[in-house]
Amino acid sequence: MINLLRIVDPRLAYRLEERFDPADDIFHDADEFRGAVSRRYLRRAQNDVLQELPPLTLVDVPIDLNSDEIDRYKAAVASGHMTHMRIAASSSGSKMAALRDIADEARNADRKMVVFSEYVHVLNAAAASIGSESYVIHGTVSDKEKAQREEDFKKQSGFAALVGQIKVIGVGKNYQQASVVVLMEPQFTPAAEHQAIARAHRMGQTESVVCHRLVAMGTVDERIVKIVALKSLLINELSHKSNLEEELRKFGGKEVNQTELVREEQRRLGVTPPPQSQSG
Repeated sequence: MINLLRIVDPRLAYRLEERFDPADDIFHDADEFRGAVSRRYLRRAQNDVLQELPPLTLVDVPIDLNSDEIDRYKAAVASGHMTHMRIAASSSGSKMAALRDIADEARNADRKMVVFSEYVHVLNAAAASIGSESYVIHGTVSDKEKAQREEDFKKQSGFAALVGQIKVIGVGKNYQQASVVVLMEPQFTPAAEHQAIARAHRMGQTESVVCHRLVAMGTVDERIVKIVALKSLLINELSHKSNLEEELRKFGGKEVNQTELVREEQRRLGVTPPPQSQSG
C-alpha cells in the first residue's frame, strides 16, 4: 500500500515508511495506519459491487500421507529445497486419490472444475488422475494451444477439468463455466488464492462455487495455511477496512427522503412545525 501511495501522495508514503519501519508494529497500530491513509484510500470489496454473485464455499481437505509418502517427503526436506518439498506433498498418491473423489463428484453432477497448482509435475499427475476430460495449461504450452484448450474446456458439455499452473491461469481469466475449484497446495499469499478462486466465482457465474484446498497433514502445507491465515488477518486490518468507506457507510447508511430532510432541518434550527389540520 505504501508503494501505491508513492504515486498518489509521495509525502504521505514517506511519513508512513518512517513511522512503520520496521513494519512489526503495523498490526498493533492498525487504527493509526488506517487513519493516516483514510483520505487517500477508499476500498470497495467484491461483495459491495457484485451482490448478485452466488454463494462461495471454501473447504480445507486434510490429506493423511502414508508411510512411503512421508519418507519421500522427509527426503525432500533433507534436500533443503522448498520446491521439492511442495511437489513431494502435492503429487502424493493420497492427494491424487482425494482429487479423484472431488472429480467424480463433479462428474456425477455435470459440473466443470478448475484445478490449480504451482508445479507442472503436479499438474500432469492431476490430469492423469482425473482422466481424459482434462485440459492442461502451464508455462511451456504455446499461446495458441492455451487458447485452444481453454476454448475446448468451455465448450465441452457436461464435466470437464481445466488443470492449470496458477501463475499462468490464476489471474485475468474467466472460467464461469466451472463451479468447482481445487487448490492442490495452499499458496503463500491470500491474494494468490483469492485471485485463483475468482476465475470461477465472478460475474456471470450462475451456480454456487465450492473451492477445495488440499492440505497434506504433517507437512509444510500446514505451516503455510497458518501463515496465510495470519496474512489474511493483517490484510483485513490494514486494507480491507477503510476508514473513509466506514464514514461513507455512516453517511449513506439509510435512505433519507425529502420529508426526513425537512424534519432534520426543523430539529437542527429548533423550528416547531405547524399543527396538522384535522378533518371532520
